[in-house]
Amino acid sequence: MGKKIIKCSQCEMEFETGFDYRMHWESHLDEYYKQIRDKESET
Repeated sequence: MGKKIIKCSQCEMEFETGFDYRMHWESHLDEYYKQIRDKESET
């Protein structure tokens, strides 16, 4: 197992590779889009 060199700015998780980080970060992106959809449906 390699050294974890990338840290998520949203939740502080650490990752060894950019691919792992990218796949993780998409979960935060999905949460963001859900918040936007919820706000739009309120108006």
